[in-house]
Amino acid sequence: HARFGVDLDCRQSYPTAGLHMIPEGRDACEDYILHKDEIHEGLGWQWWGDMVSSDDRKDRVKALFNRLENEGSLHGHYTQFNIPENQATDISRMNVSLRNGRTFRLQQYVAAQKRRTEWLWNEMPSMADLITQIGDREKPQSTLRSYCNQECEGISRMAKMRWAEWSGHTWFSLEHDGLGVGLSGNTDEREAAEAATKWSSRALGYTQVVNAKPMPTQEQREKWVWARQKRAPKV
Repeated sequence: HARFGVDLDCRQSYPTAGLHMIPEGRDACEDYILHKDEIHEGLGWQWWGDMVSSDDRKDRVKALFNRLENEGSLHGHYTQFNIPENQATDISRMNVSLRNGRTFRLQQYVAAQKRRTEWLWNEMPSMADLITQIGDREKPQSTLRSYCNQECEGISRMAKMRWAEWSGHTWFSLEHDGLGVGLSGNTDEREAAEAATKWSSRALGYTQVVNAKPMPTQEQREKWVWARQKRAPKV
């Protein structure tokens, strides 16, 4: 069980940030966000079938989309998981029919990522100049996009910290897009997630869903009881 608290994790932090920052290729990215589980399962089955478990298939496809979000390549994905060359060269067949009647086309999604990264680079010339001057970047455009994603991630994380402090809870671990929080009083995980979603979304200016994930420990001891903290000023 989660002895010390929960991880208030932003659901699809980078894709959600990109959806609201970058108009280029938005339709394909919105389809991915809204139907992520269907897409992961569909692509995973086409690549590996029942050779690996459903959870492993989803984890592998999730890693691919994380790679693409950071300007990684399909080639790296194919190499990592030993996907046959005939599948690697025929990306046009990697489609998933969604329950809403639409079709997610991986080729279209991959092609959109380069255009989206270029759009962001062109829209932020001062930041682009800074990254160029720093040098030593194999993919400077990707670096800029990563920094923008991290900024959104940080804004959300800070908002969740403010909520925890305002509500008398104790935050104790900073994650990339999450926050480890010890909940005090009668606040349950569902209430915490709903409140963190509101605070995060308000800070970002768009809806950012926050999920409360367990933080399991190896020692199955009695759950830690957190004392209610003195309420911090609301800002």
